[in-house]
Formats: sequence, structure tokens, C-alpha cells
Amino acid sequence: MKLLKPGWVAQDDHPIFSVDIHPSGTKFATGGQGEDCGRVTVWNLAPILNPKLQKDSTVPKMLCQMDNHLACVNSVRWSGSGKYLASAGDDQRVILWTKSAYGGGAVFGGGGKVNHESYRVAFTLRIHDGDVLDIAWSPGDIWLATASVDNTVVVWDVEKLPSTVAILKGHTGHVKGVTWDPVGKYLATQSADKTLRVWRTSDWGEEAMVSEPFEECGGTTHVLRLDWSPDGQYLVSAHAMNGGGPTAQILERDGWKFEKDFVGHRKAVTCVRFNDNIFEKYLDDVGKKAQYVCLAIGSRDRSLSVWLTSLKRPLFVIHDVFESSILDLAWSKDGLVLLACSMDGSVAAVVLNEKELGTAMTKDTKSALLKKIYGQNIGPAQSSKPVLIENPELLKLAQNGAENTDSEAETAAPVNGNSRAVPNLAKRGPTDKQLEMRTSDGRRRITPIYILPNTETTNQAVMNGNSMSSESFGKYQMQSSSSEAKSKIRVEKLDGVVEPNVSPGKKSSPTSDKPAATVETPAVPKPNMIAIKHKPGPVNTANPAINSGQVSSGSTEVKTSTATDSSDSQAPKVNMIQVKKAPGKPVEAAKKSDDEKVTKKKHHNRIESSSSESDSSDSDSSTSSSDDETASQTSKSGADTDRNGELKAKSKPEQAVTTAPASAPTSASTSAPIVKPSIINNKRKADDQPSSSLPPAKKRGRPPSSIATGTSTPVLKTAPTPVAGTPSGPPPAPTIQPALPPSPSRPCPGLPPISLTNNRQNHYFTQHKVSTKVLNIFVHNDHHRSTAGSLHRVSVHTLATLNSPIVWELVLPSSVTAVLSSSHHLLLSCRDATLHLLSCTGSRILPPVSLPSPPHKLAVSPSGDLLACVTTNARLFIWKLEKIPKVVIKNEEIGPLNRINKKQSISLIKITFSPDKQPILSLSDGSVHTFSSDLGCWVQLVPGRSSPTNIKLASLPPSVASQPLAQLSAGSAGLTMKLDEKLEISCVTSAIEAKLSSSLFLGSSGEYRYWLGALVKNLAKGGHEARLRSILDDLLGPPDRKETASWKSSLLGTEKKTLLEEVLPYVATNMALQRLYSEYKGQVKEKTDLFC
Repeated sequence: MKLLKPGWVAQDDHPIFSVDIHPSGTKFATGGQGEDCGRVTVWNLAPILNPKLQKDSTVPKMLCQMDNHLACVNSVRWSGSGKYLASAGDDQRVILWTKSAYGGGAVFGGGGKVNHESYRVAFTLRIHDGDVLDIAWSPGDIWLATASVDNTVVVWDVEKLPSTVAILKGHTGHVKGVTWDPVGKYLATQSADKTLRVWRTSDWGEEAMVSEPFEECGGTTHVLRLDWSPDGQYLVSAHAMNGGGPTAQILERDGWKFEKDFVGHRKAVTCVRFNDNIFEKYLDDVGKKAQYVCLAIGSRDRSLSVWLTSLKRPLFVIHDVFESSILDLAWSKDGLVLLACSMDGSVAAVVLNEKELGTAMTKDTKSALLKKIYGQNIGPAQSSKPVLIENPELLKLAQNGAENTDSEAETAAPVNGNSRAVPNLAKRGPTDKQLEMRTSDGRRRITPIYILPNTETTNQAVMNGNSMSSESFGKYQMQSSSSEAKSKIRVEKLDGVVEPNVSPGKKSSPTSDKPAATVETPAVPKPNMIAIKHKPGPVNTANPAINSGQVSSGSTEVKTSTATDSSDSQAPKVNMIQVKKAPGKPVEAAKKSDDEKVTKKKHHNRIESSSSESDSSDSDSSTSSSDDETASQTSKSGADTDRNGELKAKSKPEQAVTTAPASAPTSASTSAPIVKPSIINNKRKADDQPSSSLPPAKKRGRPPSSIATGTSTPVLKTAPTPVAGTPSGPPPAPTIQPALPPSPSRPCPGLPPISLTNNRQNHYFTQHKVSTKVLNIFVHNDHHRSTAGSLHRVSVHTLATLNSPIVWELVLPSSVTAVLSSSHHLLLSCRDATLHLLSCTGSRILPPVSLPSPPHKLAVSPSGDLLACVTTNARLFIWKLEKIPKVVIKNEEIGPLNRINKKQSISLIKITFSPDKQPILSLSDGSVHTFSSDLGCWVQLVPGRSSPTNIKLASLPPSVASQPLAQLSAGSAGLTMKLDEKLEISCVTSAIEAKLSSSLFLGSSGEYRYWLGALVKNLAKGGHEARLRSILDDLLGPPDRKETASWKSSLLGTEKKTLLEEVLPYVATNMALQRLYSEYKGQVKEKTDLFC
């Protein structure tokens, strides 16, 4: 702390009655007596804070001196914006000064003084019949209150000066102090009639009158400057008495009770000034973070005291710094500088730091705190003048809008961190009973329950935690809301015994061998899960084998799934390996199948892969895309895999696990049983760098001697599943996996190619209707193996059985990966990056179409006239399926898939078509894109779920939730962020406008009308009149409503006049825009044009 008293701040040895610091913190103003006049002086604050500048002759100290008042100036106050400086004096006048654009000059009759700034009189207010002793600006600078010795308080309308709002009469003595509630709801005044009165700003009536603490006071003070705490909970008065001693009385907002006061001064308290900030500090003695406020008190005993409500005693007291009474105090906006002025004509400065005061709460946090205590309408919104309703229809519209908002608040979740009170909360489960069971190993297992918080306790906790309660004033503000009552939760003990890590009621047999075709993806990592992160780039999906290592005899089940939880989209996607312990004896090895006896007797552990976003290629329907059956197969077979049909396994102490990328859709085989290998003792670690670039890693686990001894490891045997897949490279090395070389079937980097999964007797079966004929199609990959390679057969049968007669058949040199159809074509895709177009009779329409790389996704439009293909190197092809197909889009690079994103690898989920037959690609990050032939580039219809501007909006009504854009946005719900009110309105407006433009691009009329109404409602909430006017003008059109090149009377089949009638009531929800509503409402009505 520094105490400074600059001698150059003086008014020619005349008293200084008032001081105030500019909101910028660069200058301050003083008011007092001059030479036969009242004087207002503006000073530079920098030379006081910096001693070096004090000695610099080039740095001005006095900025401007104004001698316009005819008598002593009693009070000076800067407006909250810093635009005006108000001064009031004994000449019964109030002058509002504003900085002039012209430079300064010599002070007339100032004896050589020079003004470095120029101020001019903006307004002179005359209404009082006596000296004006105090002035105060309301929050938002909407009103100005002046207190006078004529026993009145005048409230001025700043926007319409010199008009007044109210003249408050009720005091019977000189009114010596006035202050505003920081929320803008009350105005407090203190008078020489030994009373303190609180006035309402809603109707300017008297809210309360307190006189008891002031009955023993004498009229010995020139001013009585009271002040309100920055959280609005307490009002501290000036001169009061308690037990015959002078005090500063504390009045609580709740009931205007006066049970506490500040004591210690020997003479009457003349002025009180709160620091505008709410401070936070960690208290070691209490062990928690406290919120508190700071105030300064000046007295006639020439002493100055500063108090923190977290301390029982003052922070410091300064004695004898002045020779006469202290008349006024002022804090800087940052709360670190305190100025005090005295009757002796001097000013003292106290400079503090954060270590002494604490950390000031940010403006947004403070605003949120006030909104939590007092509601949304605080500050300028609450302090605004009463609105005169000019149109009675507005009352009904505003009431309907409020009812709709309330109903939405009861059903919708809080948006962007702004919590709204929900009257009826549905209880989730019993709140008075807790289940307790015992596991087989004797441990307790307690089922957690959700306990609904008590409303009264919660509200009390909020008040105690964020405001100054009567118990916490003088102490820290952060109070515990825990109750001393005993818990009413009843624990119910069940006799049953459950296995470890198995929830009651969900027990499964540890030896169950049921096949599991699909494993649900966990939304979040659960217990006993190992997260393996994958970096975007090439990942070996061709070899899912796990090299057998040193494992124990216990039985385990290893499952790999892709985490696709949209709520945590900012984190990179990971693969979850869940290890479930199964009690009891290990499962015996399964019998070897006949096919396995032929192959080499090698064993490997299988990892079953699944994803909530997996989309295997659905080739069963001619109008559906092939993405329902697209899979990154975990076990591969055929001519492109190992000739023996099984992957080799090495006995090493470490196991190299290779899975598909987190974003790649995968599915498990439906024909093989789940294998339960042994518990894995060694740790797995995902490589963030390509394996080929890593140095040889040291082997961990057991020493190599354990291998040399030939210790056998019990491994379960599995039969290979004959499914088609991508070609498998050589088995990975024990410690380092070499990078895959580029190949037509698996480009590096790239997307996984599609493949078929056998579903009937080692065949893939599907039905398609081509040219009114139903084709029963059987695909047999690896039909025959020869020295030149494998042959793959496609046969069409008369019936849906393999033994039925063959209608026609086709032999291909590469395995078939997808079967689709249109109204006149049968489409086959092969692993060698070729497409085959056949007629219903099996004849070729075209020679094989060779693509740059194998297909990753194939889709036929619902009308059956378009075929879309996305290759593994992220290229798009669109063909029009006529008798001779023609290209619509050729070899177009998919830019959104080629983004470099270190957090997650982006993959393609599915292909759909817009109503105007444009391709729509849905990506794994939640974003949706379409290609515009007119623009020649990609257009983003839905942003990614982790985009900072993708703000979560209110839930859609059922009529809109089924529309095209809503369906596309299902995977990108949006983020919930805590923002201040203004920024939230801007972010929500931007998000709504993005929805509006996407609806227009897709031609979705219903969604466009919904989002247009939401946009107008949000703009009305923020009071954006100019933006609303531009929207309404476009809907209204020219006076004659004739269409021009720049204006059309309809939009997406809806008349703009109808849209205007729909959105106009939303404007009426803001009473400040009632004239805008009335203006356009009159033009919408029929026959309003007099010249029509």
C-alpha cells in the first residue's frame, strides 16, 4: 500500500468538497470553492501514481479548470460512460460538462494556468430552490438524481434533458446524500431530518423509511454521502449513532433491517464509498475461496478507514492525513486507487495491490452473479423508463410470448450455461433407498442414486454463496449450505451375490459362447477400459491378429469399439478395449473345425470391432446406399489374404494390436462365435507416429529367458471366418509395425474400401429388382483358387436358395465388394477399383469402369437415376444412370475429408441426396456437406459438433424435427458454453442464421419458416432494430408489391406477406420495439395504401 498526498492538487487554499475518478482511470475531478465562484477542476492521475511523471515538466498535471458556478461546488460525479461530468453547487444549479474537440488555452484570470483539455457546458439544470449538496448517476446513465437543501430529490431524464422524471418529496430536512441501487430498482437518500428513505424506481413511491439509528445524531456534518454495496444486498449510511458513539449503519435489503454497523470513528461519519468490484481470495484460515467487498469510510475526525467484509477489523486506518473533515471519497474502476478530499483543500491517494485486496471478479462474472440473485432484468434494462403502451395489442402478444417462453423453459434444457428455473423436475428413481449387495470376493457393491436437491436449500445456498447475507457481513461470503440434519437415505441390503464388475440384474454367463454380431459403443470410457488414441493417417486394418504372448490361464473377453460420443467431440476418438474378468474355471479350447485342420495350426486372438456409427454396405435395396454393410473387417480371407486362410501368430512377450481408425466404421462377423482369450498382462500403447519412423523399442514384460524355456501359453482356438476383406500385408513385427505401402486396394493415407460379409452358406445373398424382375443374387468370393489367382462368381437364381436353378452367372477376377441396383442396371463393385454395369439378363452395358482407387461408399439416389461413388482417396463421382450412363460430377476432390485435424481423423458416414439431386455427405465429426455445381465447390450445411460457433439451440418441435436439415443435424447437437448475455445473443443469432441459410439452400420451406421466426425473436430480445427492419423490409417488399429482378413476392413457395404476418408478433415481445411493430403491422393490413 502507498499513501500519497500531492501538494499540487489544490484550489488556491480553498476547500475541496468533492472528488471523483473518471471511468478510464486516467484523470479525476474535484469540486469546491474558487475565487468568488465555484470551481471544478480536472486533474491528471498519472503523475500521482508515477513519481517520475511528477517531475516531468512535459506531463500536464492540471488538465482543465472551470469557474462557471456562481457559488461553491458541493459535488462532482462522472457518468458511467465517462461522457459527462456533473457538478452541483450552492448556486442551485447542476451543470453537465462534456469534453470539447477544441484544445485548451490559458485560464482566464488564472495567473498563468493553462488548460490542456477543453470542456464545454452541455446542459444547465435549474429546478432546485436551494443549494444542491449531492448528485448520483443511475446504472446505465439513464437518470441523474440531485439532492438539495430544499428537502427534495429531483430525478432527471438524461435522454431528454432538461426534462425530469420525478421530484421526490418526503424529507423534512436538508437532503445531504443520494445513491442508486446497482441493480437500478431503488434510490436511497439521507437527510438532516434524521431519516434514511428508500424510493422505488418503478413508481417513485417510498419503499422504506428508517429513523431509529439516526435519532441521536446532530446536524454537524456538511454532507451525508451514503452508498450501496456492489451486489446490492446492503446499504451503508453515513452519520449514525450506536450507544452514544458515531457509526456507519448497515441496512439489509431484505426487510431493511439494521442490525450491524461499522464502529471506531471518534466523530461523525461524513461519507461512505464502496469499491465497485467484488473481490475473491483464498482464505487459509478457513480453507476455502471467499467473495467479499470493500468500502472506505471518511469522518470528521480526519481519519480514513478501509474495510473488507471478509475481515472483522478494518484493513487499515489512516489518521491525521488531513487537517479538517473528510468530505468525499472516490475509487478507480479497477479498485486499486482510492482518493479522499478534505475541507482543508487537499487530496490524498491510497494505492493498493491485488495481494492486499484480492482478485477482482470479472465484469461478466459479476453480471452473472447479479442475474442469479435478481433475475435477467438488471442494470440498464431494469433502470429504463416505464414504457408507455401505445398499442393495446402488444400486451396480449407480449403475454403470449412470455407464456411460450415459460413452457419452453419447463421442457427444454438450459442452453449455453444460462440456467433457468424449472418448476417441475421429474425425479429420477427412488431418493430414499440405496441398494447394497455383496460380490463373490466379499466386497460391498452400492448402487449410486441421484438425489434431487432441495429447492429451499439450493436457493439459500445461492444467496449465501453469491451475496452478502446478514451472517456473513464482516466475515467471508462463501458459506456452506450443508445441512446438519441426518441423512434420510435408507440402505437396503440384498442377499444376492454378484460377480465383480457385473451390475445386478445384468449378469451373463461367463462361459456363454453366443455370437455377438454387434457390440454397442460406449458413450464414455467405462471401468476396465483402455483408451487407445489413433492419429489420422494410415492404419493397418488388414491384419487384426494379436500376436500371442505370455498370458495367464484366466479367461477374458476382449472387445474393441469405436467411441463416437458426440458430447465429447473435441477430444480425439479412441478405441476402447474392455477386459471383463470372468470368475470360475477357464473356458476349454474350442474344437477345431474341418477347415482349420487343413491349414497350419497357428492360433491368434480376435478383437471384435463395432461402432455406433458403423455403416455396413446395404446392398439389399436398390434405393439404399451401400454404406450399411461397409466394414473394416477384423478377420480377412480369400485370395488376397493368407493362402491358408488364417493369419500367423508369433509367441512374443508383447502383443501388437492393430485396429481400424477411430472414425472408420466397423462391424463384427456374424458367423463366428466370440472367442475368450486369456487375460493380457502386458500393457498396450498406441503409436502416435508412423511405426517405421520409430527406433527399436525395448521389450518389456518377462525377461527373454522365459521364451527360451519354451513355456507354453494356453490359447483358445478359433475357426477362421470366410469373409472378403482388404488384402493383408505381412505379419507385423513383434515391436514395430511397418507402414503399409500404397496399393490400389488400400491407398496410404486413405479411407477403407467397402466389403461384403457372407450371410448364407459362405455366400453373400441379396435381392434386387431390375427392370421389373426380381433377381436372387448370390456372391461367392474365392469361388475357385488357381495358380493365376482366385476366381469370384456372381450367380442369379430363380429362387432365394442356392440349390435353385441358375438364371445366369458371371465370373470376375477380383472379389466383389458391393451389389447395388437401379431401375435398369445392376451394379457391382470390385476390390480392384472397377465397376460393372449389367442388365437384368446379365449382359454388360459397359466395359468395366476403372476408378482411381477402390470405392469407399456407393449410393443410388431414391429415384434410382443417380449413382454416387466416393473412392478411398476421397474422390467423388456422380453418374446419371441412363441407358448409357453419363457423368455429372467427375473425380471431384472432397475437401472436407482432406482437412488436417490433429485431434481426430474425419471419415465419411453416409451419402444421401437433396431434393434437387445434389450429393450430401455426412462426416464423422458431425458436419454435413454438399457439392454445388453452380459454385463449383463444397458447401457446409451443418457445422462440426466441436465447432466453437455451433451453439446448442432450443429443442425443435416435432413438426420441424422430421424435416431434412433437422435429420442431417442429428449428429451435431451443438456445444453448451457459458457466455455473457450480449455475446450469447450474438452467437445464437449467428447459429440461427446458419440454419436459415442451410434451410434455404436445401429448399426446406417448413424449416425456413421456423428458423426465420427464431431469428426475429432473438433479434427482438437483443433489441437489434436495424437488423429487424432490414428483414421486415425484405418481407414487405415495395409499396406496389410488384416483383422485380431484386425482389420476389414468394420464397420457397410461401408468400412473403404470410411470413411477415408470422414473424411480426415476435417483435412485440420487446416493448421497446412497439413502434417498429405498429409501423409494419399497419402496412400489413389490407387497404392501407391511400393511393391504391
